[in-house]
Amino acid sequence: MRALRDPFFRRAVWTVLAVVGWAGLLWIGSLLASLEPPRVGDDLRILVDAARRLVDGVPLYSTTRAGDSLVAESLFYSYPPPVAQALVPVSALPFELILVLWGAGATAGLLLVARLVGRPLCGLVLPTLALAPYTMPFAVALLFGNLDAWFPLAFGLVLVGVVARTRCATIAGGVAMGAVSMAKLHPVTLGLWLVARGFGLRRREPEIALAAVALVAGLGIVSASLLVGGIGPWTGYVAFLRSGAAAADLVGRLNIGPASHAALLLGLDDGTARSIQVVVLLAALGLTVAAGWRVRDPVVSFGIATTASLVVLPVTWVHYPVALIPVALAAAARAPEGTLATVGGLLAAAIVVVATAVVAPPLMWVAVVLVLVAAQVSGRAAQEPAGDPVS
Repeated sequence: MRALRDPFFRRAVWTVLAVVGWAGLLWIGSLLASLEPPRVGDDLRILVDAARRLVDGVPLYSTTRAGDSLVAESLFYSYPPPVAQALVPVSALPFELILVLWGAGATAGLLLVARLVGRPLCGLVLPTLALAPYTMPFAVALLFGNLDAWFPLAFGLVLVGVVARTRCATIAGGVAMGAVSMAKLHPVTLGLWLVARGFGLRRREPEIALAAVALVAGLGIVSASLLVGGIGPWTGYVAFLRSGAAAADLVGRLNIGPASHAALLLGLDDGTARSIQVVVLLAALGLTVAAGWRVRDPVVSFGIATTASLVVLPVTWVHYPVALIPVALAAAARAPEGTLATVGGLLAAAIVVVATAVVAPPLMWVAVVLVLVAAQVSGRAAQEPAGDPVS
């Protein structure tokens, strides 16, 4: 036990875990790369190919004819035009280099958030680096080059913007929220949470200010997209939503959204699942408002709102809960020494559970609950008044 209190020993343990974990992740990546066709970076390849189509003047989207169907698990470009447009400057680079830069940037963003939420005497950067490859949603996002690999940075900056209550944090959080909302759509519900929290606490800083910055950032991205590419990509996107997205088969094992798995369990068809999704959407929006209005603890409130944002669309993939990593980091950062073992145990259990989600995807929600409980336990132990910084 004395060795565990030695900072040099702890640093050595984290370093060994990091080397083993990242070596293992690189090995898995090499196996995926050796397949024919290569599977490593599949999701990023879709984005890069879309950027290259823009350069060649080829339409971004394919429409679906009446009677056709798209399987939700199939690979096709379904993001708004700014995502492909943002990748145009690097689209001429070799794909392997783009994938490496993508993964390195997303990992650096994760470590930045760990640094921002950690207290001066609570070094989270090395433990975060060590545990990242073992955290299945983040590891999967890196291996396939998914856009969600940037969720820890984007959602983390929003959380820091709320708890730090400084002008720089507010601007950074607002810009991050505007960008991720334009790219993935569902994070836009965090704006509803910010407004509800701002009015619930009877203050305009930083919640209302952050929401305003996010709105301006989102409008700025749309304006830049129209300026660079004109209206064509956006009309194609609307046509895609009307045809391909409406025809997609959303019920599947890997879609862990409540509507999808309710349909699977009850043997319902895709049309009924879409009807269930309307109820899920309304419940998620209600939970978002309630979390902002009623839950004073900023970390717990944000965790609930983030969880709700993951189910507002009909598809929720197993790597989406990577957005809750900032909540886990904040829980660990503020836990007093007497509670750190409990909080750490809950977070470790969450990592173990998400690993089992490879064979049983719905278990991902158990891990989400464990993270939220860790945030609640750490908040109560720290006895922080609502709105105080994480650190």
